Amino acid sequence: MLTHQLSSKIIKRLFGQNPHELLGINHTYIGDVHRKLGNYEKAEISYFTAKNILSSLYDPNHIEIADILHSQGLVFKKQGLYDDIYIKYYLFFSSIILW
Repeated sequence: MLTHQLSSKIIKRLFGQNPHELLGINHTYIGDVHRKLGNYEKAEISYFTAKNILSSLYDPNHIEIADILHSQGLVFKKQGLYDDIYIKYYLFFSSIILW
């Protein structure tokens, strides 16, 4: 079993199936590793999972959510999708109060 799979399994065992901050952060780290290895599709999946978990725990302008969005932006930039995705995130940020 891979280390990240084991850590996710331990977190789920400790905290049950309810979303927990550590599980979301764990998926963020997994996404970071995939991004740095050039596995952009796997990174997107990990970031998406992390964002879903942490969005259920935090407000949209929380620093952990911002970190995930930044990491997703790096993946999109590496894939050449940076300009296309700009509109999606502009709409996301214009729907929340940042200050």
